[in-house]
Amino acid sequence: MTTYAVTGATGHFGQAALQTLTQLVAPENIVALACNTKKLNHLSLPV
Repeated sequence: MTTYAVTGATGHFGQAALQTLTQLVAPENIVALACNTKKLNHLSLPV
């Protein structure tokens, strides 16, 4: 099983990448990385 890491997940490109990835793979296979983790709260990914 492949795990995908998205750096800069709270930025414009990172959010677009996460939206696309969540349509292609299961959310448990995605890791969102950000400097400010509080900004990640609005995303629908398990933490």
